[in-house]
Parts: sequence; C-alpha cells; structure tokens
Amino acid sequence: MAEQLLDLIIKRLDRIEEKQDRTLEQTTKTNGRVTRLEQDYDTLCEDVHTLNSVRDETKGRDKVIWIILGGVGVIVVQLVNHFLNK
Repeated sequence: MAEQLLDLIIKRLDRIEEKQDRTLEQTTKTNGRVTRLEQDYDTLCEDVHTLNSVRDETKGRDKVIWIILGGVGVIVVQLVNHFLNK
C-alpha cells in the first residue's frame, strides 16, 4: 500500500514536472517572439527617424534651390531690361 502511494506521488510529480517543462518551453518561445517584435519595432523606429531626417534635409535643400533660382531669375530680368532699354 505504501509503495503504491509512493508510486502515485512519483507519477504525479513527474506529470507536474512535464507540465512545468512545457510551460517553460512555451514561455521561452513567447519571450523569443516578443524579443523579435521589440527588435522589429526598434528597427522600424530607426527607419522612420532616418526618413524624417532625410525629409528635413530635402526641405532645406529645396529651399536653397528655390532661392538660387529666384536670384538667377532676378538677374535675367535685369539683363533683359538693361538690353531692352538701350
């Protein structure tokens, strides 16, 4: 009787240990997925930051180009007026 009770306790402990192993394995898989998602999110944030900085640089460059074109336009108009008024 005592041996049967001891065997029953050992079997239950083995089942509990198996459940803990499965839970640990599942938790490890989930943590791996979460870590991968966090890395993907960080990469996405870095990409968005890079795109924003490129867009900001482009805005500044476009502004300079328009100022230069405006200056060239003023010079051309002045030259045309100079030669037309002679």
